[in-house]
Amino acid sequence: MSASKPPWADVAELSPETRHYWLIWDHLKIIDGVLCRTKLKKDGTGEATQIILPANIRSRALKAVHDTIMAGHLGVKKTKAN
Repeated sequence: MSASKPPWADVAELSPETRHYWLIWDHLKIIDGVLCRTKLKKDGTGEATQIILPANIRSRALKAVHDTIMAGHLGVKKTKAN
């Protein structure tokens, strides 16, 4: 992030979400104007980048990717590897 991390005293009384972002400050970056966070991949092969959606569109975004006929999975029995 281009701005410096604010002191804890400036965020201590703010929302839990804001305090969480303060805690992960070093993993946040802006890519093409979009707030993202980076984290290590579970397999240790590098970093993954995740988009941080604004709270006011999260519900709509989840519906868009989960509530269509092509979304989701076919249930545990058809999804789980044997």
